[in-house]
Amino acid sequence: MQKIKRFFIFLLIACMLFGCVSCGYPTRAPDLSAEDRELIDTQSDDRIPYSDAPGYDLWDHWGTGTSQEENEIYVNAMYQSGDFLVSAYKEGICINRYLGSSKMVEIPETIDNKPVIKLGTYPVWNEHYHSYSFYGLFNEKEIKTVQFPSSLKEIIADTLNNVQDAVVVSEDNPYYTSENGMLYNKTKDYLLFVPENAADSTFAVPENVVRITDDVLTCEAIDTLVLHEKIEQIHSDYARDIASSNHLQCFEVDANNPYYASEDGVLYNKDKTKLLRYPCGKEDEMFVVPKSVKSFETYAFNYIQYLKVVVIGKNVEEAVSAFTIPDEIETKPYAIVGYKGTEAENVAMHYDYAFIPLDLASEW
Repeated sequence: MQKIKRFFIFLLIACMLFGCVSCGYPTRAPDLSAEDRELIDTQSDDRIPYSDAPGYDLWDHWGTGTSQEENEIYVNAMYQSGDFLVSAYKEGICINRYLGSSKMVEIPETIDNKPVIKLGTYPVWNEHYHSYSFYGLFNEKEIKTVQFPSSLKEIIADTLNNVQDAVVVSEDNPYYTSENGMLYNKTKDYLLFVPENAADSTFAVPENVVRITDDVLTCEAIDTLVLHEKIEQIHSDYARDIASSNHLQCFEVDANNPYYASEDGVLYNKDKTKLLRYPCGKEDEMFVVPKSVKSFETYAFNYIQYLKVVVIGKNVEEAVSAFTIPDEIETKPYAIVGYKGTEAENVAMHYDYAFIPLDLASEW
């Protein structure tokens, strides 16, 4: 009797210290109806690695018109296998969440005799929005290194947040490779992810790279991002994800780049008619939009920490979407300076910012 008592005391202490093994998730693949299984299996189609294609993952379904009922099906299809929360697709396994405690994580080649083909996201019910919010594989974890198997086909954006030192990819993987801790596509012309400790404060994108993901730009170690003349694309549907690191203070674009330009650390398209991103960590309190600018990328001023006054001229045709601020970000109120009856006044009215009218006789 005493042995049994000691065993249960030991088990209770272990659960308190390390968490229960099941973590409340089922430990085998749930039985799904044929209709629900068909919906899940559509996620296993062969797509381009590091896809952001709508409808290809739980994250992508969120906010793209998928019904709450369908999201529930995805959530209920997940189960725990070892240290991972996973979903079983027709072609293989998607890992949605890491449940373990090790800081050195090895993604297995197979789970339950199926190849691991994808790293995805996991859902948490958000009472405020009455819907699911989706988080990366290593959310709230401190991961030093992660190793990828040869079977891995796809990684959803934001999945690798919190990997600090290095990504190491199997040499046999046909889709990905790694060098100096950074993750690339196989041909190394697409830079996918830079861990915090793999970058200097001034980070020059390697010369062989022509595309980068917004995950690169969220690296907390980077203060200045240097883009060479061959950079063709910063992959992001919305600028809210571009350079959302609070540390980024400056973009530096090679003058010979045919696609992008920079001025005073701010990122523009080549002819500077569109402002793409104002760096989150730029410490200036006032910014005068150049006369050449006619429009802004959506969320161009998102997550801004220091900026208090923005001067917007007559030429700007659309700016309201540039100043959208997430509910979770506490931002000091802006003051918008501009002409009455222009987009500057529209921005101020839309967000209830202070509006300071310019003298109509001004040439600016």
